[in-house]
Amino acid sequence: MDEWGGRRGRVWPRLDKNFVVCMAIPNGWSIEEQEWLRAALVEASILPKDHDRDRLQFISESEGSVHFAVQHARAGSWLRPGTVFAVCDAGGSTVDSVAYRCVQTVPTIQLEEVTASECVQAGGALVDMAVLDLLKKRFGTTKFGAKERLEAAVRLFERKAVSASSSSPYQRSPI
Repeated sequence: MDEWGGRRGRVWPRLDKNFVVCMAIPNGWSIEEQEWLRAALVEASILPKDHDRDRLQFISESEGSVHFAVQHARAGSWLRPGTVFAVCDAGGSTVDSVAYRCVQTVPTIQLEEVTASECVQAGGALVDMAVLDLLKKRFGTTKFGAKERLEAAVRLFERKAVSASSSSPYQRSPI
């Protein structure tokens, strides 16, 4: 095993009583789902069965995105107490949106939801399916409507659409 785990691991046992796990979870997750995840971390021996509950923190994915933006996208220039803003998380099969109000920025950022999180089935995978449907309708029975050509066109669309929206390893917003 490597130095992090296993019987001969050196780092994990040294940190075992001192670390806090912070997990980003889907916006709509309930307390029951958080407890299921807590039990899974215990079962995986990441946290001991009798751990202090403060050692596992949950943050919604959208709130985690805000913290990422603050660190990497100069959000400090606009994020002040009283600021209201929206986060839209467009994933593979869903789009989550929520509005926040900034309560404080010092000593830590504190946000409160202004609107409940809304999740719709409308992510990138569904866009790809819509592109395929559009191409089928457009090219129908022509030689360009052959299954292999349509699938190649969708793959090209996926590559071009993603590269056009991301110029770095992180998909940064223009904040």
